[in-house]
Amino acid sequence: MNHPDYSPEVWRYFNDASRVGHLSEEAVSAGRISVRAHTHGSRAVMVIRAQLSAGRVVDCRFQVYGCVSAIACGAWLAQWLIDKGLDEAKTLRASDIEAALQLAPIKRHCALLAEDALGMLLVEWGQNQAADAANSMVEATG
Repeated sequence: MNHPDYSPEVWRYFNDASRVGHLSEEAVSAGRISVRAHTHGSRAVMVIRAQLSAGRVVDCRFQVYGCVSAIACGAWLAQWLIDKGLDEAKTLRASDIEAALQLAPIKRHCALLAEDALGMLLVEWGQNQAADAANSMVEATG
């Protein structure tokens, strides 16, 4: 397919369905996080779900309602997050996604959607870690 707004990398991730969908309930432990981000001024929605173990992402799935580039950004983000820890995940920016996918400037909002979804995921992740630490302290002292 040849379209001026879509690079070969965008098409590659758009066509890769390996990380689309939900995490299976059997595979999910207490370390499951699910977030939903919306773009401002459009109807695009991205849902990112991650399974954590020992402080790292061991599985990640996405769902996107949006254009080809938005779907590619979700697929790229879900793949990139595998085996990342919190500190490393915090370093990712929309510009990194834009560069990796060679997004057309008109499609920047898709990378921003993925960055927003990641930011929400990181907030949930941090809250889960804080709750786990508090529970560990209670168990250790209680």
